[in-house]
Amino acid sequence: MRLPQDIHTMHRHCIPTVHTGDAKYCVSTSGNILFLQYFISRLFTMINETIHICFTKNKHTLPLEIIEHLKRIYKNVEVIESKVEHFRNGEQKAVILTSVRRKAIWLISTAEENVDIEVIKTLLYLDALQRAGANSIQLIMPLFYYARQDQTSNNREPISGAMFASFYESLGVRHFITVHLHNNAIQGFFKGQVDIIGTRKLFWNHLQNICRKNEGSFNPKEWLIIFPDEGAAKRCREFYQKSNAAGYAGFSKQRTEANKVEKMDFFGDVKGMRCFLYDDLIDTGGTLAMAGEMLVKNGAKEVIAGCSHGLLTGEAPSILQNSSYSKVFVTDSLYIDEKKQFPKLEIVSLAPMLSEVIKKAHLGESIRYENW
Repeated sequence: MRLPQDIHTMHRHCIPTVHTGDAKYCVSTSGNILFLQYFISRLFTMINETIHICFTKNKHTLPLEIIEHLKRIYKNVEVIESKVEHFRNGEQKAVILTSVRRKAIWLISTAEENVDIEVIKTLLYLDALQRAGANSIQLIMPLFYYARQDQTSNNREPISGAMFASFYESLGVRHFITVHLHNNAIQGFFKGQVDIIGTRKLFWNHLQNICRKNEGSFNPKEWLIIFPDEGAAKRCREFYQKSNAAGYAGFSKQRTEANKVEKMDFFGDVKGMRCFLYDDLIDTGGTLAMAGEMLVKNGAKEVIAGCSHGLLTGEAPSILQNSSYSKVFVTDSLYIDEKKQFPKLEIVSLAPMLSEVIKKAHLGESIRYENW
């Protein structure tokens, strides 16, 4: 077997030698040991081609869909079986049913309505995998719970996103993958590798498919990209440039507290244009509906929203169904109960994209996946 170039380099640097005529004699055994450890590690990586996937148990079918897609594009996939037991007082216990010793584990953590239960469940899974001897743990969390708490707005408040990032890494997570963070600077909460997967191309392709199906063609110059607040302006400007849309415009918001907007101003000209508003999540839906109304009042011909995470709390389904939007796109980053679904809602699957991400990361390839 031909050794990779970096192994030759490692061997050359780790084993000092002296020359006596034409012979070379090693004067250090520590270099040999380091080289042997490095070589075994690399050899183990090359031989161990199997992708080992575990997922937290709940109603969401996204992990199963990811596994199904992954098996189509990669030959060796092992599902790590597990279960969650419950005590009468509500405590949970994660039990890993398949041996994970010396395996590189991909843990997929998805959420239902009660985020706190899912957070605790994820921590229990990580601890169980680590104690069971997993060689490494890569955590895929499409919705990073508590990501909105990325800074303090008043005194005596926690930065919960940073706290949970610390928890995950303390339990063995060396690579964290999530989808569309509220603020990309959140990746600084982690010391290890973080990859943020975008959904702009996913939504844009879905929009093109709908237009071609209903209208026979798709013209990007009929569309404007709309940002929901100043923080998303850069992201939407990049969206506009890569999508070849006609332009972009957006809003400025002033919030008094979470889920409450005191003032909203619109900047741009949307008269006679079709608008695609792109945001990270829908919570109560009130602000999103207000933005749609303002776009229509300013002359927009059609308004569609694309939001990566559909929390849809409270009266959000009713509010959005009666809003100015013709359609509302969300991904299946979390479980959306049938009671929350409404005629204008379209759920776009993350499974094909995330399965490709897992495969590329496992093979050591770039996992950007054109995720603009």
